[in-house]
Amino acid sequence: MDYTVTFSEAVTGVDLNDFVLTAGSAAAGSTASLVSGDGIVYTVTVNAVSGNGTLRLDLNSSGTGIVSTSSSNAIPSGFTSGQVYTLDHTSPTISSVLVPTDATYVTNDSLDFTVNFTEAVTADVTSGNPRLAIVLNTGGTVYANYLSGSGGSALTFRYTVVAGNADNDGISMGSTLDLNGATIKDGAGNNVQPALNAVGALSGVLVSGVAVPPVFDSAVVTGNSLVMSYVEATTLDASHHPTSGAFAVTVGGLSIAVTAVAINAAAKTATLTLATAVSAGQAVTVAYTDPTAGNDITALQNAAGTDAVSLAATAVTNNTALVVASVAVPSSASYTVGDALSFTVNFSEAVTANVSGGTPRLAITLDTGGTVYANYVSGSGSNALVFRYIVAAGNADADGIAVASTLDLNGATIQAATGANALLTLNTVGSTSGVLVVAPPMAPVFSAAAVTGNSLVIRYVEATTLDAFNKPATSAFEVKVGGVVDTVTAITIDAAAKTATLTLATAVASGQSVTVAYTDPTVGNDLNALQNAAGTDAVSFSATVATNNTVAPSVPASGGLTVTAPANGGVLQGTAQADTFIGSAFKDTIYPAGGADSVDGGSGIDTVVLTGTRAQYGISHQADGTFTVRSLTDANTVVTMKNVERLTFDNQTVALDITPTTGRVAELYHLALGRNPEEGGLVFYVGAGSQGLSTTQLAMNFVSSFEFIKTHGTMDNTSFVTQLYQSAFNRAPDATGFAYFMNQLAANPGATGQAAVIANFIDSPEMAIKLAGVVDQGVALLAV
Repeated sequence: MDYTVTFSEAVTGVDLNDFVLTAGSAAAGSTASLVSGDGIVYTVTVNAVSGNGTLRLDLNSSGTGIVSTSSSNAIPSGFTSGQVYTLDHTSPTISSVLVPTDATYVTNDSLDFTVNFTEAVTADVTSGNPRLAIVLNTGGTVYANYLSGSGGSALTFRYTVVAGNADNDGISMGSTLDLNGATIKDGAGNNVQPALNAVGALSGVLVSGVAVPPVFDSAVVTGNSLVMSYVEATTLDASHHPTSGAFAVTVGGLSIAVTAVAINAAAKTATLTLATAVSAGQAVTVAYTDPTAGNDITALQNAAGTDAVSLAATAVTNNTALVVASVAVPSSASYTVGDALSFTVNFSEAVTANVSGGTPRLAITLDTGGTVYANYVSGSGSNALVFRYIVAAGNADADGIAVASTLDLNGATIQAATGANALLTLNTVGSTSGVLVVAPPMAPVFSAAAVTGNSLVIRYVEATTLDAFNKPATSAFEVKVGGVVDTVTAITIDAAAKTATLTLATAVASGQSVTVAYTDPTVGNDLNALQNAAGTDAVSFSATVATNNTVAPSVPASGGLTVTAPANGGVLQGTAQADTFIGSAFKDTIYPAGGADSVDGGSGIDTVVLTGTRAQYGISHQADGTFTVRSLTDANTVVTMKNVERLTFDNQTVALDITPTTGRVAELYHLALGRNPEEGGLVFYVGAGSQGLSTTQLAMNFVSSFEFIKTHGTMDNTSFVTQLYQSAFNRAPDATGFAYFMNQLAANPGATGQAAVIANFIDSPEMAIKLAGVVDQGVALLAV
């Protein structure tokens, strides 16, 4: 390395000792020779240059002996601002190699490698192209050739997969960069060190240059769309595909035509459109035949043009569901009691409804009445099932009924011919905003009846007035006195007072038992009926007790005994005179013997015993709680009683200590068991009712009993409801009520439904009318 030293004029006395080398970092060297031309310019040669860093040649500031040739003056000072040389003797190295991302690379795919150097380098490819050696399982050693990057610190190399190359467990690379006649140097001219350092993982970099056909994976069918899925390293060819004739589809063993073929390249699927939709549960197969032995453009193939192999008949997963396609609802209208609302549930195919385990139904929500049900009626074997709901009394919805979102099987099954179960979601339900349920016009409601002599007055509850001009015939009423018919000879309607006054052929005597019944002449409203001003007929009512207000002739008092019971209770015997009986705080039994007697039973369960049958006496209940029992065969025999709980005749015992609950329990005995209650049972169930048991819960005890099962166990629903109407109201069922109770029993079969129906009878307004007279007449007990 030479330094040129120039003085301002010619000098002498210059030698190598006048100069010194100043080094930076690890640079080093030594002055070797001095050459002068004209005394002004000298050349200093530095040898043994080494290391990396800087070197500068300085002139010593003193002791040099350098003087001017012309004046002999010594040089005044040294010089330290000369040329600085930078020395670089380190070759660039490869710091890392970035490899392709993990994937499977097929024919014509490029694998790019980035070789990072420790400094910028220049690739001179005049005499060759540098490259990276790559070793494959199939294809041996291939090369990623230099592509770009000269002048920077990163060079890019690329290998393009060719047919026949393959490596399924990760390619491998050589340990050094192959210069292949090229040079790669840094700016100082240092050659690169070719060792490859920090090479990325290659285990996931796979090569598949061998022609691999798409492989069939699975097939599913939904309706008329059959989708075949393939496993393929790249994509399928959506532009070139086979004709529909290359596929064979069978459904239930029968061939079905393929009308269209569509290829989804990215999803790697072939979708076949079938001429006929597949039903739920049917067995389906698909087969494919490659048109030719070699690769061609009219075959199922990948993007490289490699044909999928033929496929023998293969089972297809049938995802076709049996669904509700739509629900047709009733026409928009207002429906009232007895009207039928029919719903048609249309399925995607024909279905069979098996109702042996229950009746399927649609839940309908009403504003008033809560959830009711449209029960299955017909349609099994077709794709349309009909469901029907009959509007019952008390149901109403003024803004449109609401249909549930699913079908309620209620123990039934609905299946396709293949046995596939129907999905229960109700799809495409028609609008029900205009399907309204309205309460029928309110009919006059029977309130009470009372008789005085030959005039029997029936009172009604009515929002407006009764119709005094259009009234029923006298034959519409039946009045019985002491169980014997007393003919009605005339009827008068008081519109404002809301009463119907019947004139009887024979006047009623005081104390006689009187009942009245009314039968509406027709089912609908008509002119010859008891009705309100709007023409709405009052409903029929069965034999109901009428209060007998006929005043009895006075019975002359005559001397009698005052009979007082022992302190612990006992038997009190009377005379034929007007006796007074005073009971104890315990059980007393009192035997009046005729005359106008007075009885105060005191505490305990006290019994008055009379001679004769129940039909020979009239019972009246006074406002103060006392009872008057009058003989219908002997005008002198009258017993006035208070604090008496039992009244015994020759043929019957009557309980007088009753409440509305007692009356309902007694009627439960009549409806469920067809008999009068026994005393112990009556007391037990009245107590249970007072403890909070509902009528339905009480009825459940009855229908679960052996006695009920023995009586009604084999009776069908029609007979059961008909008998209840006869037992409760002494009449045949009306159409609306009958339909309502039959629906209840269908929706809740067995004891649960029977108990609910009986409870409905007990708690009905018509029963309340019937029971109104029970408090006055007492409850007959079972004879034991």
